[in-house]
Amino acid sequence: MIRCAEVPNAVGEVINVGSGSSTRFCDMVSAVINCVKNGKMEFIPWPDNYEKIETGDISVDISKLKAITSWQPNITLEEGINKTYEYYNKHYLNYISYILPNV
Repeated sequence: MIRCAEVPNAVGEVINVGSGSSTRFCDMVSAVINCVKNGKMEFIPWPDNYEKIETGDISVDISKLKAITSWQPNITLEEGINKTYEYYNKHYLNYISYILPNV
């Protein structure tokens, strides 16, 4: 996203950010649970009108992102989740103080 802010061709464009490869939702949830060492995944039956609910794998077309910024993903989903968790765990107070001003 920072590279997009630096490139004039990105102004006014809708640009997807992601890995460029498909990820099963349950794999993403498992990676988060493994990273934070807490939580559980529960599979429940889909409702009768499940076609109206957006479900399935997560896949983002990042061709425009690559073309405009020359950026290429170079870490795995698990690495990205771990780095994100570590960052927010380390800088927690920089964010929570907006919610709880006396912290």
